[in-house]
This record gives sequence, C-alpha cells and structure tokens, in this order.
Amino acid sequence: MGWAGFNGGDPYAANIDSSLAVLNTNICAATSLLVWTCLDTIFFKKPSVIGAVQGMITGLVCITPGAGTRLLFLLSPSHAHLTHTP
Repeated sequence: MGWAGFNGGDPYAANIDSSLAVLNTNICAATSLLVWTCLDTIFFKKPSVIGAVQGMITGLVCITPGAGTRLLFLLSPSHAHLTHTP
C-alpha cells in the first residue's frame, strides 16, 4: 500500500475522504514527477531517473498534510466554498 495506504487510511474508514486522499496522492506524485522531469530537461538538457524519483517523493511529501481535504485538481481557490472541509 505504501504512501497511498498511509494517506488513504488516515480517516480510519472507507469513505469519500479516504478515496480523495488516495486520488490526490497519486495525482500529486505524477504531476510532480512530470514537472521535475521537464525542469531537468530545461536546465540540464536531459532527463534523469534520479530527478524523476526526487520529484515524485517531493510530490508525496507535499500532499501528505492535505491529501483528503478536497479534490485538489478540480477546484480552484475561488471554488473552495463549494467543498466541505471539517
């Protein structure tokens, strides 16, 4: 399970919060990996596996505190009032 199990298991129940936590964890890790790889290509003229893994871990670390709070990739801050955050 790894990091998705850690973030998804935080609510101690199989509900929408745990589903959002797993979804946000995967999306953030993938996005961070892609951005880091693109930056490696721009600055160093070639992508690297170490850079890709470093980007993925950075994305996982950044999403952990707020993984289950809201659907991060669909809502902008101007729509934050539409979500329920405890």
